[in-house]
Amino acid sequence: PEQRETVIQAVKDAAERVTVKGTSCSWRIKSERVTLPLCDKNVELLEKINRVYSAAGFAKAKGENGAGGSDAADMTSYGIPAVDCIGTSGGRIHSVEEFGNISSLAESAKRQAAIILGID
Repeated sequence: PEQRETVIQAVKDAAERVTVKGTSCSWRIKSERVTLPLCDKNVELLEKINRVYSAAGFAKAKGENGAGGSDAADMTSYGIPAVDCIGTSGGRIHSVEEFGNISSLAESAKRQAAIILGID
C-alpha cells in the first residue's frame, strides 16, 4: 500500500514520455486490488494454524511475501485476519491455465478440517 502512489506516478511519467514522433500513450486504472500485508493479525493467524498443523502432524505452512493479488487481502483490508495458499497444490495461479492437483484434495481437506476444529 505504501508504494501505490509511487507506482501510479511512475506509470503516469512513462505514459507522458513520447519517444516516437506522432504517437501518444494514455492509461487508466481498469481494476485494482489491495495487497495482502504481512501484518500482526495475519502473522498471529498463521502461527495459530501452524500450532494446529504441528499437533495434527502436518508440515508447517510458510509465511512468505508473494507478488500478486489475493482474495485474503480483501478480508484483511476489512480487519479480518487472513492467510493465503493453504489449499490444494497446483500452479499457474490466477491465469487461464490455472490448475489444481486432484491428488492434493484429500490432504487439503484434512488440513482445512484441522484448522476449523483446532482454532479457538
